[in-house]
Amino acid sequence: MKDNREEIRPYVADMAAVERHILEALERQRKDDTFKDFPQALGIIDRLAGLLETHVENLETHLDSIPGGGVAAAVKETVTGVLGGLAGALLLTAALNNVQQFNDARTYAARPAGGHAPQR
Repeated sequence: MKDNREEIRPYVADMAAVERHILEALERQRKDDTFKDFPQALGIIDRLAGLLETHVENLETHLDSIPGGGVAAAVKETVTGVLGGLAGALLLTAALNNVQQFNDARTYAARPAGGHAPQR
């Protein structure tokens, strides 16, 4: 029979993984030069990152005390990290594609009625 703590382990692991990904996003924003112009926003990001760091550490400490970890947890964490990286790459690709489509549409709309590109 499973220990009740074993049953809760996947939920705690998922919560730690989600919060770790949010923390990684905040860390990227901390390093973004854009935020240097907005010290209040940077202060909020710093406070949120600090809270998340503490919470992730506490979750991981709690997770270590729950039976049922080991290889399965390590594999799940690796797969989650890879999928998160792929999702980020896909979002970046989609965003860049949308910018290109917008630029193409703007260029097309700027053409005169005859359909030829403006002369420069």
